[in-house]
Amino acid sequence: MEFLVKTNLGTTEIMAYQKIAGKTVQKVKMTALHWGLIGFGLLGLTASGAALSVARGGAGAVLGIALSMLAFVWGVNWYRYLTFKTARRLPAEFEQKFYFDDASMVAQGGTEKVVHQYGEFRDLAETEDYFVLFLHKGAGYILDKKGFLTGTLAQFGEFIKEKTGKDIPFVKI
Repeated sequence: MEFLVKTNLGTTEIMAYQKIAGKTVQKVKMTALHWGLIGFGLLGLTASGAALSVARGGAGAVLGIALSMLAFVWGVNWYRYLTFKTARRLPAEFEQKFYFDDASMVAQGGTEKVVHQYGEFRDLAETEDYFVLFLHKGAGYILDKKGFLTGTLAQFGEFIKEKTGKDIPFVKI
């Protein structure tokens, strides 16, 4: 069985990938960073506000408020930050093609081609719009379900489960 999938990797796909990774292979790290920054920001705002009222001014309290607000805003926008960080390294709407056959998967983006054996995939995930194949916690591929040029979604799900020996959990983002 063979499949050909095309994905245009834009900010929507990168954001989806980050959220899926944050709910699966990077759950502990992403949860700790996201909520840690928010908690640090709120705690810092409270402490700096109290210091400002007790000290009746002071550059330290104002700096504490500014840094705490920065941490809070960064935490609230954590996935937007990760998306920006990744998207700035890619051309707009970077096109990737994925070819699957019985032996391996070939990923092509621009002039680069990479071949992966199915045993290399650590985890899989599925959303309403995407399949995600994780090589490890920090890398993977997102396949747009609308981008299937050869093969069907139902066939692909069964195929990739069989080839990798892994289940495909459904992730709501």
